[in-house]
Amino acid sequence: MQVLKRDQKWIKLHKSKITKTTRKAINSELVEYAEVERKAFDLAISGQHLQAAELVRSAVNRLRMLDSDDEGWYLQLAATYMYKADRSKSMELQLSAHKKNSYLLRPPEGISYVKLTKKRSIQSVRVKEFIDKFTEPNAMVLHINSILEKLVFSPESSAQFEKAFCDIGKCLGFEAQQPEKEYGVGSDVLWNIYEDEFLVIEAKNEVKVSRTEIYKSETEQISNSINWFRQEYPDKYAIPVLIHPSNVLHREAFAPENTVVLNENNLKTMVQNIRGFFVKLSERKASDWSPSEINTELKNYKLDRTNIKNYFIKPVKSI
Repeated sequence: MQVLKRDQKWIKLHKSKITKTTRKAINSELVEYAEVERKAFDLAISGQHLQAAELVRSAVNRLRMLDSDDEGWYLQLAATYMYKADRSKSMELQLSAHKKNSYLLRPPEGISYVKLTKKRSIQSVRVKEFIDKFTEPNAMVLHINSILEKLVFSPESSAQFEKAFCDIGKCLGFEAQQPEKEYGVGSDVLWNIYEDEFLVIEAKNEVKVSRTEIYKSETEQISNSINWFRQEYPDKYAIPVLIHPSNVLHREAFAPENTVVLNENNLKTMVQNIRGFFVKLSERKASDWSPSEINTELKNYKLDRTNIKNYFIKPVKSI
């Protein structure tokens, strides 16, 4: 009401606050990237595709503000323009782009699988590194919630689900990737939960929750993924995981040994615990948390490398 009635005290306070504000500095590099995009577009429209590609590529080499993902995106833009001028060089650029950002388009040849590298730091240390990236605890919680809201059984949502499951694995301090999406081979998601122990994950979140059985085609898929894993990681241990509303195998379905299932109920419990864990971490500044304290909370919320496996259940055979 003070605002609406134009209260003089409010007006005075408002003016005093406004006069103390300072304008944020303009990020000149972002402006320059925008100008490069526009100039490259104009060159391409006029048929100067080689010049357009070279303009973008030289900007990437000259300006150093980009992270790896964005650098890959600009290299892909350069490859797009280069395609009409020199297809061979275009494929080379696209290969470089994909190496920078594996979510970009894969060239028809030249992409080989890149293994998850073993990290020396422990899970709680990696969680601390993750939360240290956020200046505001609430921003961290919002980020986590934006991922968790995609972890549901729903039609036409597999791409979002698989990426979210990969992302949340990284947030929990595990090494994670999407081999099939990123490299065209392997499982939907791969988690390295501890040194030589991996979760090979096939997500079937688009299956109707009313489905009562796991079909033969689905067990064949997890079998193929396990065979791929054994070829790429011959000295590592894999746990086959099917994310599926049912844990009952159809009479014609035969899953690999040690296969487990993450069903809808346990997925909801996992999501709830993950949310609770990060809400707990948001109660204090990231700098106030020690790795040992984070490790305690990981165990409290059953998200450490040992307890994370308790969300999975063994499949049973249909009678």
